[in-house]
Amino acid sequence: MDGAAQVTSNIRVLQVPPLRRGGGISYITNLLRGFLKHGQGVSILVACPPGSYTEAQARELGFPCVPVPFQDKFDFRSVLELRRICREERIDVIHSHDILQTFLSMMAAKMTGVPLVASVHMVGANKGLKPGAPRRTKLYAFFEFFLFKLVDRIIVLSEANKKDLIAKEHVSARKITVVPGCIDFPEPSSTEANDARTSDSTVAVLCPTRAGLEKGTDVLLRAAALVLEERPAAEFLVVGEGPAWELQLLQKLAKDLDIESRVRFMGFVDNMEELYRQARVTVLPSRTEGLGMTLLESLSYGTPVIGTRVGGIAEIVEDGVNGLLVPSEDHRALAKAILTLLNDDNMWLKLARADTRAMLERFHIRGAVEAHKRIYRDLLGKDRAQEPGG
Repeated sequence: MDGAAQVTSNIRVLQVPPLRRGGGISYITNLLRGFLKHGQGVSILVACPPGSYTEAQARELGFPCVPVPFQDKFDFRSVLELRRICREERIDVIHSHDILQTFLSMMAAKMTGVPLVASVHMVGANKGLKPGAPRRTKLYAFFEFFLFKLVDRIIVLSEANKKDLIAKEHVSARKITVVPGCIDFPEPSSTEANDARTSDSTVAVLCPTRAGLEKGTDVLLRAAALVLEERPAAEFLVVGEGPAWELQLLQKLAKDLDIESRVRFMGFVDNMEELYRQARVTVLPSRTEGLGMTLLESLSYGTPVIGTRVGGIAEIVEDGVNGLLVPSEDHRALAKAILTLLNDDNMWLKLARADTRAMLERFHIRGAVEAHKRIYRDLLGKDRAQEPGG
């Protein structure tokens, strides 16, 4: 087992990432980077399928990995393997990051007596789905209700998500902790770089989120059709993976709207820096959202953002100050906001040059790591979990 990432053996945490690449994987990858810099007192082991993207990311950072044969369905073998790992590796806390992995981790936790922390990256993602959603996805919503009651601690990304869990899922407030963001921000973009993107040649509209209905990608496509009537050279970049059935629906919608030549479904992109720096505007048209971490990333590169008034987005975007907010599912309002930032250089520069340093500091990776460490300590209630001098 690699030991590069183990600072101390005070608290041994088994991280169980999601299977699907996207925001959840980005979150845990950033969290692992944070533990490398600020993780004194915690030793991390990552459970993931052998040969997976997650394994490659974790090993590149120097974290030890243990193979678990997770699949995109219930598999009791994974439960037994998690149980074995907890016992043999003397795991103190299991921390899962996906609804299915949380269900499997919960069973292993009950077998071993190890406390379970669940990060809920988006509240209500499996509820209110439109026709066409697989029955299995709808079953996840049923599982969520019980899982929220059985886990020992829940981490959410925003105060809005905490309120939703309390009001809609009847989860005790004492069980929920808000950890707002986990990003290691780059150096801010220069004014010169921002000025360069105000030319008419830059018309890329970036939508960095999983292609799916709950993310409002269909709303973006309908807005794009209106935008292209006025700005036919605009290009819409949808970056992120999603279930095949949703992607097929979206591709058909783009064809029906006669905009397929101006929309690129790019799939998963590992390094987003160049796209953020080149885009004229970043759009997150979600119907439901945990926080909107891609908006934070975009702001850190000096790229103005448009978001919907759902979840934690309004905790990031101050309308007219560092971005624009529109109602969810309103493609006309979204089109109007996009056209504002494509056509109005003064407004674009105002948002691009907004002082976001204090806001970005709130979501810095350092604070997220400290918050996770406090949660692990509180669960264990052990003096040995305290850092030297802490």
